[in-house]
Amino acid sequence: SISWWILFFGVRQVITFSLALCTQSIIIDFLSLSSKLILKLVGPLITLFLVQSKGWPFIVCVWSILNFCALYGDGPFAA
Repeated sequence: SISWWILFFGVRQVITFSLALCTQSIIIDFLSLSSKLILKLVGPLITLFLVQSKGWPFIVCVWSILNFCALYGDGPFAA
C-alpha cells in the first residue's frame, strides 16, 4: 500500500541513513583517527582501508547493512 512506501522512504531510509552517518563518525573519525584503538585491534592495513573509505563508500556499505538488518525477519518493523 501507499502508506508502507511512505514509511519505507520517509522514515526507515532516513533513520538508517542517519545511523550510517553516525557510525562513520564513530568508527572513522573517533576510533580510527582520534584514538589508536582500531590501529591496535586490527592493524595498520585495515585501519588505512577504513580511513580511505571515509565518505560515500563507507556510508553506502553501512547503510545497506543496516537496511538488510532492519528488514530481515518477520518482526513488526520488517513487515
